[in-house]
Amino acid sequence: MEADRLLQYQAWDMLSGRIWPELGGQPGYLDIIGVNFYPDNQFMLDGTTILRDDPRYRPFSRMLLEVWQRYRRPLLITETGSEREARASWLAYVASESELALAQGCELQGITLYPVVSHPGWEDDRHCQNGLWDYADDRGERERHEPLAQALRAWTPRLLKARRAMLEAKHPPVTTGPLNSASSLP
Repeated sequence: MEADRLLQYQAWDMLSGRIWPELGGQPGYLDIIGVNFYPDNQFMLDGTTILRDDPRYRPFSRMLLEVWQRYRRPLLITETGSEREARASWLAYVASESELALAQGCELQGITLYPVVSHPGWEDDRHCQNGLWDYADDRGERERHEPLAQALRAWTPRLLKARRAMLEAKHPPVTTGPLNSASSLP
């Protein structure tokens, strides 16, 4: 089971030369890592989704830290989002877990809300209500999903503050003491 879970790293391991170096992978090929995370991303081999209230569910912060510790490369959450009324609470979950990962040193560069505009389903033409803005009406105007907009407004400054704190912990500002009399100018 653990071996199956670790297969998720195989492409990055090949790119970085960690496995099958004869393919020409090198650490420099992996400069930034993008991860996607959705509510149904944790599942069993039979396709059963592991929900957040399930004891087998791995907190997203642990997953981010695992990727960070494995590769020591900056991370981006390149896609995340949920549908209908779960949009704001999902963003809050991802943001709070990101804040935890940042506090533990994960070099998270940002989060991409995906999609920003609701769209037809990938496997069917259903109306996916998953964007910050919904489908355009007859006048070309889009209704904004206010709970998601509020979550974005609330979490943006918190995450910026957490990122600044992470960067300062990794690279403390250089301080210089007062000039001594031998080095001061006359």
